[in-house]
Amino acid sequence: MRYSMTALLFVALITIGCSDDVPTAVSIKSATTLATAKVSAIGNLVSDEDARSAQPSRAALADSFDLLRATGINAVWTTDPGPASLKGGSDTNSLQLWFERMFDVDFQNSNESKVTFAGRVSGALDVFCYIGEMGIATDSSGLPSVGTYTVTLPASIVTNCGASSDTAGLEITMEVTATTDTTLYDKLFSVNLGNECPFKFLARANSSDINIATAEDQSCDGRDQSSQTIFRYNAATQVSRFTYISQAFSSNEATAGHEFYRGFLDESADEAYILGHYGTATNANSITGQNGVSFTAAGKPTAGGTVALSVRSAGGGIANGEYNGCISISDSSVATDNSLTCTITGTDISTAYTVVTSVHGEHTAIADLYGIGATTNIDFTSKTDIYTYTAR
Repeated sequence: MRYSMTALLFVALITIGCSDDVPTAVSIKSATTLATAKVSAIGNLVSDEDARSAQPSRAALADSFDLLRATGINAVWTTDPGPASLKGGSDTNSLQLWFERMFDVDFQNSNESKVTFAGRVSGALDVFCYIGEMGIATDSSGLPSVGTYTVTLPASIVTNCGASSDTAGLEITMEVTATTDTTLYDKLFSVNLGNECPFKFLARANSSDINIATAEDQSCDGRDQSSQTIFRYNAATQVSRFTYISQAFSSNEATAGHEFYRGFLDESADEAYILGHYGTATNANSITGQNGVSFTAAGKPTAGGTVALSVRSAGGGIANGEYNGCISISDSSVATDNSLTCTITGTDISTAYTVVTSVHGEHTAIADLYGIGATTNIDFTSKTDIYTYTAR
C-alpha cells in the first residue's frame, strides 16, 4: 500500500472547514492521499504481524484447560491449518495471522497485489492518483477540464503515486465529461491505461467533500468479472465511508474470488466499523464451499483497547462456523472469549451476513458494477446501518 498510518499526518495539507460559500478545490493528489489515509486508519484495529511476533504467542500464554473450555473465537484463533492464506497458493493461516494480514495496510500477496480491504480500496484509487500527475489543465472544480487526452505517464508517478517503475512511460487515453447531476460528483473519467482493462471514475475533490467512485471491467482479461469502489469523506462531520465489491458472474467463474467490504470511520468519536467477506462466488450465498472468511469488526483505532470481532469461516482446517471474541488491538491476542461486549459492542456476523448475500444477489452482470453514474452512492449512512441491508 502507498501510505501507512503515518499518512494521516498529510491530511493537514488539505484546508478543512473553509467558510467560503463555494468549497475550495483541492488537488487530486491531496484528495487521493486523504482517501487512502482514512481507509488505512481502520486497519489500526488489529495489530500487524510484525508487532505480534514480538509478543509471546497466545498459544504459549494460554492454559490448555482454558482452550478446552473455550466456546468462542479462542478455540480456533491460533489453529493452523485455518482459512486459506491471503498470500495465495495452497497455504493456510491461523485466524490470528489471517486477520493481522487483512488489517495490515502494507500487506501484499505472493504476486505483489494488494488484497486486504484497505489495499483493495487504495488500489482502486491508483489511477486517480495517476491522473493528478498527468499535467492536464484543471478548472474551478480542481479536476481536469472537459475533453479527451492522450498522455504519457511521467517518471514522477513512481514517487508521488507509489507506482512500479515500469508504469512510467505508459500511455493513458482519457475522456473527461461533466456530470449532469452534481449532487455528489463533478466529473466523469473514462480511462484506458495501456493494455490494462478500462476504468471509470467519478470525482469531487474540495475542502468540504472528497467523493470518489471507480469501476473496472475485467472482461478484457478473459474474466466475466468486474469491481466497484466508492469512497466518501465529509469534512464537517469527519466521517468517512467506503464500499468495495469484486464479483464474478458466469457459472464457470463460480470459484473465482468474491470480495465485499463496507467501512465506516468517525474520527471525532474515534470509532471504526467494518463488514467484510473474502471468499468465492460459491460461498457468497452459503457457508459451505470454498475457503472463505466473513467478519464484522468494531473498535477505537486511536484509543486502542479491544476490537469486537465476529467471524464466519467456511472451509479450511477449522470447523465451519461462527466465532466471537474481543481481540486486543495492541497484540491481537484474545482478550475476552465468546463475547462482543468489547471497547465498542460488536455485531454478530450471523446478523450482518445477509448484507453479503443480498448485495451479491443484486448484481448479475458486469454492467451492474461497471455502470457507475452521477447518482452512484454508498448504500449505508452510519454505524447504525452498516450491518443492515436496504434494497435498492
